[in-house]
Amino acid sequence: MRNVCLVLFLTVFGPTVVSAQEPSTSRPAQGLALQVQVSSAGLSSISGFASTGVLLGYRLENMTIGAQLGFTNLHFVDGDSVMTDADDDDMSATIFALIPTIAYDVWKSADGMARFNIVGAIGIGRATLAETSRVETTPGVFAESTQDLSAWILPLRIGAGGDWYFHPSFSLGLEAGFQGLFAFGLEADDGTTSVESDDAADAIGIYGALRATFILGS
Repeated sequence: MRNVCLVLFLTVFGPTVVSAQEPSTSRPAQGLALQVQVSSAGLSSISGFASTGVLLGYRLENMTIGAQLGFTNLHFVDGDSVMTDADDDDMSATIFALIPTIAYDVWKSADGMARFNIVGAIGIGRATLAETSRVETTPGVFAESTQDLSAWILPLRIGAGGDWYFHPSFSLGLEAGFQGLFAFGLEADDGTTSVESDDAADAIGIYGALRATFILGS
């Protein structure tokens, strides 16, 4: 009788006891990854270009590799009034770049759903700046001049962050670090002459960002 009761107990409760003792197999999925990141600097800042955008890549066990396709268009107007014929300057900047990125997990929780990682990114792109100036030379007579500037750019980002996986295919995280945008190979064109310069320019700063990652895989 005692043996029969033991067999019945193991049959009913055995699988539950065993499964409770087994470690959790939950972990981030591996596969195609889409990451959306918004920096505190944002797209309205030149220095924030390297840390804001959409990244398409692949999630491995302890690493995410991919590339961010960045595009920004900024427009500035500086003058007495944009609604009258007063003197004013009209400027527009366009930045386009491809930024390969890698994030490597240096720590993970026991269940693998919380991760701390270091991030590095460096890319190549092109930036253009178009400026139109309108000056009143004599009452009612205006002179207009234009100048186009262009340069190659190197966006750079080095940071650290963490992600919490609410689901193997979805996580939210925070990131902070240093970012920069370096320009070289400057060219100026005023419509009549074109001049190349060896001068360089840069914009460097710190950033904080919120990121969301979606993974298509298992």
